[in-house]
Formats: sequence, structure tokens, C-alpha cells
Amino acid sequence: MAFFRNFFNLFNNFFDKKKQPKPNVVVIGYGWGGAAFAQNIDDRKYNVSVISKRLSRLNQPYMIADLEPSFTAPPTRMELIEDEAKSINIRSKHVFGQTTSYPYDYLVVAAGSEPNDFGVKGVTQYCQMFKTEADLELLKTKLSTVATVTVIGAGPTGIELALKLRSLGKTVEILEASPQILPGFSDKMRKELLTELHNKQVKVSLDCKITQIGQHSYTTTEKTTPYTGLLIWTCGQKPVEFV
Repeated sequence: MAFFRNFFNLFNNFFDKKKQPKPNVVVIGYGWGGAAFAQNIDDRKYNVSVISKRLSRLNQPYMIADLEPSFTAPPTRMELIEDEAKSINIRSKHVFGQTTSYPYDYLVVAAGSEPNDFGVKGVTQYCQMFKTEADLELLKTKLSTVATVTVIGAGPTGIELALKLRSLGKTVEILEASPQILPGFSDKMRKELLTELHNKQVKVSLDCKITQIGQHSYTTTEKTTPYTGLLIWTCGQKPVEFV
């Protein structure tokens, strides 16, 4: 009798565990990080919800190729909630959006980033950013009225954008604060890209740290230079204020 009683208890415990609700995983953000996580987690074990300000993912690297926004819709199995996370209560395990809250057992914060001006005066007033769909549309409007473009920042975005604008017939210069382009990349890649930029007649100025930007000039640690065209800021990113 003891054997059957133990077997019965084990049988009930097994099905009780099977009946337990799946933990709620809430992902804040549907950019590269949030999408990669949410699309690969086992939804047989977890209820996954993604909170995002838009119901599709903006593919920023593809914006440069055609100067057109490119979006990826989420898989149909994924619950993507159009909302903006405003705050988190860690004690009660709730994310608060604009109109409602979302309970979670596990939370992934991948809310994304925004351009970093590094405290340089005048950047937000006088530079064109290249991060969002709105930035892209504004850039296209401005390009119709300028022949000269100065790209500040020689990372991947700055270099690709400079080459794209050069292919459109613009006179392009890249300003980089460090002594080399593509910080963190291989010497071989840097050398090949410098050759490509030279062949495409894109001027590259290194060790050119911007300290201030005005309406008609920018200042480095060495001098102030006037400009008449468009300044595009591609100097890096920082977490959004929510993070």
C-alpha cells in the first residue's frame, strides 16, 4: 500500500507542476537586442511580451543603402504591445506604460539608445542626427539644398553614410576625434577603407576633436572653421533616459 500511495503522490505532483502557469517574461524594446532575445526564447516555457513604441523594428543599417526606412515585422506568435515604458516597480514586479501596467516574473530591458552629444555645445541645435526614421526624412529634405556635407564621426555609420552621400555627388569630409578611423576594428580593414575613401575623394581629418558647434562654424582644440553646408553627427550612442 505504501508503494501505491507514494506512486500516486508522485503522479499528482507531476501533473500539479504541469498545471502551473508559465512565468511572464516582459521585454522592453524591439530593437536588435530585444528582438534577438524575444524571438529565440522558448515560448513553450514562458509567456513572452514585448513592449515597444512601434509595432515593427527599424533596420537602421539598411537606411543608408537607399536612404529609405526599412522595417521588420515581428513573428505572428510574438505578443508585441504598442506602448512606451515609463517606469518600473521592482518590488511589485510591474512595468508601467503610458496607460496601464504589465506584471512580470522576468524582465529584460533593451530599450535602445539615442545619439550622444558628449556635452559638446551646439550639437543638438546645429547638427543633423542619423538614428530614426524622422532623422532620415529630415536629412533627405536638407540634402536637396546643400552641396557640401561634413560627417562628424568615423565609425561604421559615419563612413557608410559619407560614401553614400559622395555617390550622390556631394562634396564630403569626415572629421574624427581619434587618430584613426573605425576604433576597435582591424588595421587591415581601416587601411582598406582609407584607400576607398581616398579613391572616392572623401576627405578624412583625424585628431579633429570638436569642442563647440555654431550656426556657421565649428571649433576644434586647434582652430575655428567656417562651414556653409550640412553637419551630420554620428559620434556614438548612449542609453535612452528610461534606462
